[in-house]
This record gives sequence, C-alpha cells and structure tokens, in this order.
Amino acid sequence: MPGTYRKGPDYADYHHRLAGNLNNITNLTNAISSTDAILMIERALHHELIAIHRNPENRQYQRFASIQYANLAGQREKQNEYTQAADALALAIKHRQFVIEHGGSRYDDRHQLGHDWLALGSNLAYANRDDEAENAYRTSTEQFRELVEQFGRKPHDLCMLADALNKLSVVMEKRDDLDRARLYLQQAIASEEDALRSEPSNANHRKTLAEYQARFITLNQSLDTP
Repeated sequence: MPGTYRKGPDYADYHHRLAGNLNNITNLTNAISSTDAILMIERALHHELIAIHRNPENRQYQRFASIQYANLAGQREKQNEYTQAADALALAIKHRQFVIEHGGSRYDDRHQLGHDWLALGSNLAYANRDDEAENAYRTSTEQFRELVEQFGRKPHDLCMLADALNKLSVVMEKRDDLDRARLYLQQAIASEEDALRSEPSNANHRKTLAEYQARFITLNQSLDTP
C-alpha cells in the first residue's frame, strides 16, 4: 500500500522517515558546523528524493524536500556560497510549487513560497546576478501581495511585502533608476506602516520603518542633485 511504512530500503516511507531522522539530528545538534550541517542535509535529501521517486504524488515528501533545500541554501549562504544557495532555493521553489499545484495549503505553502523567492533574490543579488534577482523579488512581491489581498492584512505578510519591495528598490538604485527605486521604497514604507498600525507596540516594525524612511531621504537627495 503506497505510503505505508515498512522497514527496508525499497519502500518510500522508509526513506522519508530516515530523511526526517537525519533532519532532526541536524536541528538538535547546536554545535554542528555549517560544513557538517550541509553534509547531513544532503544525506537527508538523498533519502527524501528516493521517497519522491517511488511516490512522486506524495505532498508530504515534496514539502519536506522543499524545506530541506531551503535549509541547505541557508547553510550555503553562511559560507558565502551564493550561487549554490540560489540553486538550492530554485529546487525548494520547484518542490513547493508542486505541493501548491496538487492541493497543498492555500496559505501556509504560498506563504513559504514567498519567503523562498525572497531568499532566492537575495542570494542572486549577492552573486551580482541582478536581472535574476529583480525577477525573484518581483515574484516574491506578487506572492505576498496576493496573500495580503486574499487572507487579510497580516502584519508578518505586510512586513515581508515591504522587505521584497525595499530589496527591489535597491536593485533599481544600483542601476541608477532612481525614480523607480523611490517608487518601490514608497510602497515598502506604506506596507511597513500598515504592519505598525496592526502591531503598534512591535519595536521591529518601528526600527525597520525608520531604516526605510532614512533611505528614502537619501534617495530624494540623490534625485535632487543635478
């Protein structure tokens, strides 16, 4: 029976559970180095991909592979391996999109997809792949805008939308497209202000909003300079 756990390497659930055990070891061992964490995550992915190969329609397997690829990207980023991190995030997105297209959570999976696109943009920007970074930031912006429109103006989604817009603004500024840089930054400020109105006691909202506003002043000064 598909999905039934039976001990042995020929069964999908065996490999899925083994991947989960390896993941738990990585999470519980605080002293593990980034290099060792990468090896452990890659071992977990090896077994999860076997499970997917044997049962490709299983959303749980696909979702776990997406999580593990995102974790792998985080470890690669810690080592300044931005191209490898971007490659891992592209695979995280691929597996998460499969889950969404096959009836996954309408909110949770789409929310995580927005995070993964945002992380992909950041790593592409670090790798000086600005055109690809722009596309990733735009996609992340679209994801979080849809979540805000369809599921209510949750403060965290508003913050993530603001973050994606701010990073898109930075790409535009790097290209000396200061008008669009200012436009995206204005939108980021508006989104962060919405988050602050929802959670007025949240110090992080105030800090982030102050950073965006300071950058907006600098951009305006650049535009006013002949």
